[in-house]
Amino acid sequence: SQDPPPGEQLKEGGTFKLVVSLGPTPVGVPDLTGLSDGQAGEALAAQGLVVGTVTEVNDEVVPAHFVISWEPAGQEIPKGNPVNLVVSKGPAPRVVPEVGGSYDNAAAALAGVQLKATPEEVFSDTVPAGEVVGTVPGAGESIERDAVFTVQVAKGPDLVGLPSVSGLSLQEAIGAIESAGLTPGQLYGPARGTPISTNPAEGAQVKRGSAVDIYLG
Repeated sequence: SQDPPPGEQLKEGGTFKLVVSLGPTPVGVPDLTGLSDGQAGEALAAQGLVVGTVTEVNDEVVPAHFVISWEPAGQEIPKGNPVNLVVSKGPAPRVVPEVGGSYDNAAAALAGVQLKATPEEVFSDTVPAGEVVGTVPGAGESIERDAVFTVQVAKGPDLVGLPSVSGLSLQEAIGAIESAGLTPGQLYGPARGTPISTNPAEGAQVKRGSAVDIYLG
């Protein structure tokens, strides 16, 4: 505004007054420590400020979606101005390491990168019992920090016992072999004979799916 107002006469040498705006009223930037990104937006809005640029970064301490820092901080700025936020994405993902040996050794290696292991026993024809077969997810894959995942531990090959076929009909013997998880093999002996033995022999421990020959007498 001005004094005198527009259109009025002013004597030579008289005083002409102007009222100049200082701009929007300055307000203090609030402390956003411990606030989520949503809560920070509400706190800024309550002061008449707005959220500016939001930058997301990994942080090992600050939980995901919570404010790490803001700029400007600890100042008074004009109402309506933006405040830029740095927001946590949570801890950086971990890469599953290659592990082997005993389960305890594998669990210790995983704990070193802040991953938690749980054992699962699996059959293996190649890895000795008690040794690590692999992990789920596998080595080289990314996983969240503190995630629990599976370490597969060998319990040896998948073995089944040979059933007795003595006193059974041929069809019954074949059924018993198949029920044990084995495959009927060759038949030896007279065409009208009945089962008397097998190869491998009754009671033997063999790999599941192995072929079993039947001897007729």
